[in-house]
Amino acid sequence: MKMKWEKWFVNGEKIYTKGGYRQRPTWEKIFSFVSKSIMEIQDADVVKSFRLYSISQNGINLNEEFLNVKLKDILYSSDVGN
Repeated sequence: MKMKWEKWFVNGEKIYTKGGYRQRPTWEKIFSFVSKSIMEIQDADVVKSFRLYSISQNGINLNEEFLNVKLKDILYSSDVGN
């Protein structure tokens, strides 16, 4: 997401406030940064993150009630992140 913000900051339309400060991106643009960044997260990266913090099928006290279906599928998939 930081890269998307920086790209907007360098290449985006430069509109300034009356006080001379650069106007922030619209909420729509910010939501776009977030949405695109989330879509770029790879399943293997999610698995690595869970394993890094010992949250895995063989980890300590995995509380599945807090995981949504997609995360459960990714975490317990045998062909991802091995």
